[in-house]
Amino acid sequence: MRKFIILSIITLLIVGNKAYSQFAPLDTTTHKWFTVDNTPNLRGTDTNWEVDRDSTDGYYEKEPSQGQPGPGWFTNRGAANVGPDHRRTPYSAGSPSGAWAKYIFGIPTQTQENILDKDDYYILYYYLQQSGNASPNCYVTVERFGEGFYADSLRHNQMLNGAGLPTLLSLGLWDSTQSGADGSWYPLTILRLNAGAPTIVTIGADTLTPAFLRVDAIRVLRSELPRDLEFGRRMKGNPWQRTNPDTTKPNADHFGLYRVGEILPEVTVGETSEKKIRLFNLGDSVLTIYNVYSHTGRFYTNDPLPIRINPGSYYDLTVVFRPYQEELAVDSLAIESDDPEEPVAYLHVVGQGLNYNFIMNASDGSEPHWRAPGGDQVLYQEVPTGWQNSVASPYPFPIPGGNRYSRVYLGTQQIPYAWEKDYNRGSFKKKGNLFCRSG
Repeated sequence: MRKFIILSIITLLIVGNKAYSQFAPLDTTTHKWFTVDNTPNLRGTDTNWEVDRDSTDGYYEKEPSQGQPGPGWFTNRGAANVGPDHRRTPYSAGSPSGAWAKYIFGIPTQTQENILDKDDYYILYYYLQQSGNASPNCYVTVERFGEGFYADSLRHNQMLNGAGLPTLLSLGLWDSTQSGADGSWYPLTILRLNAGAPTIVTIGADTLTPAFLRVDAIRVLRSELPRDLEFGRRMKGNPWQRTNPDTTKPNADHFGLYRVGEILPEVTVGETSEKKIRLFNLGDSVLTIYNVYSHTGRFYTNDPLPIRINPGSYYDLTVVFRPYQEELAVDSLAIESDDPEEPVAYLHVVGQGLNYNFIMNASDGSEPHWRAPGGDQVLYQEVPTGWQNSVASPYPFPIPGGNRYSRVYLGTQQIPYAWEKDYNRGSFKKKGNLFCRSG
């Protein structure tokens, strides 16, 4: 499995003021949350651990459409999971299409020793540990009891829960709570939920869903503030307590005290990369975003300001990264608003500027080269037959979606080789440094 990449890299670390970090604790006098976890198995031999047990709730599973031998779902255990140590995965040799997990819950009468039973806007979060083979395309639906239609539906890439965490850890911008494989609480959507009526959240797989579907815990969050800017993934909080019967109440920092930073796509010097950051207004009045900036100037937005977000709504802010040179840039993105509790909110952002000369892209013909001398006349060939697509190389590729696979030889008849030829030059010649990566 090989990708041929021509590049030259000099790394420079630009560190913004770490005092302006993603530290953003949720005050339990103004914010209320409720968590529903999955059950380790369907035989009832383990407890369905949740923050509170004073709601009418349940967790249910359905097997994939193509039945597999053995139980329909199985448990993965480990400290990186929530409540206290498990997640669930449907048995499937291929696509888990047809499988789903349903969380059915009513807003509890009391949690965190504060009243929660109120019709209000809630952000729905989903927790999953870091996973290299979680499904990049599952569906999520939300139903309010008795309405007969979806209150919301969306697609989710489950690998986003753990995206970039090893890099953030190496930079000192994130640390695990219980396990090096800890993931994050990812905000999926915001919607109005009714007190005293069940809510049904379904996470499932269809024909667009590759293996593997993973499910762990969901959480809803509401706020008492008139205007409340919420955004970003949240760190996992302190370990859960086991009690029998279950009377556990969450620690003040059970919903992690820190936002998880974001890594923008790597980009060639002189160009820009972008990433959407969804900004929620969890209050009941219009929220106004006045300014967005970073401390080094490498991260910014071109979106027109001010931005006004209605109650219970969101805005997808486009954050732009423009490197000054070949460098690894670490900064704090500042968002100024009229949120009374957090008038300036911060989020760590990371980006890498590269200086590729050109890239020859090993592929089945469906992926482009980049700035290759000869343009479309560059030919990539494989000998003998028997090559197939495999996991993409971790090297960044400047064209979005241009590096979906690497190539691997599965035959046994002879030693394989792959080569690229530029017909304008007569033969393959490299410029700069040629790196061959095997994975």
